[in-house]
Amino acid sequence: MVGKGLLLEERCPAEPGIDKFWASFIEETRL
Repeated sequence: MVGKGLLLEERCPAEPGIDKFWASFIEETRL
């Protein structure tokens, strides 16, 4: 999951919406 997040950060630096969505998704998965 962390790798995917890093990839998304590098891939979509101009799309904060996707980053926010993934951040929430990862947080929910963590719980």
